[in-house]
Amino acid sequence: MLALRRHYEAGRLEVEELAERTELALRARTTGEVRAALRDLPRLGDAIERGREAAGDAAFVAMLVFAWIVGSVVLLGALVVALVMGSGTALVVLLVAWLGFSGLLWLAGRRRLRLRARRA
Repeated sequence: MLALRRHYEAGRLEVEELAERTELALRARTTGEVRAALRDLPRLGDAIERGREAAGDAAFVAMLVFAWIVGSVVLLGALVVALVMGSGTALVVLLVAWLGFSGLLWLAGRRRLRLRARRA
């Protein structure tokens, strides 16, 4: 009954259809008969689950961004030290390390979002 009312409030049901489905639900003796009253209506939990997945993706991306910022600051500090010491080899190694680090984080984020797209 509550689910029917929520669908009505969301505009998925007209008054007549709400009354008809409510009557079906009240007369129901089995869960199958109750499900018949909710046929062809989206499950209300689906929207909640999609929101939960989106929040999880946002948290994952935020964690990747944080890791990238911290790693970049550390590598930038090492780069400054290498510049002060005048080591050309260390400069190249640190730049390659930063590019590799950034690439790995990018691939991790891309993989997560690609896996999410496959499940959808």
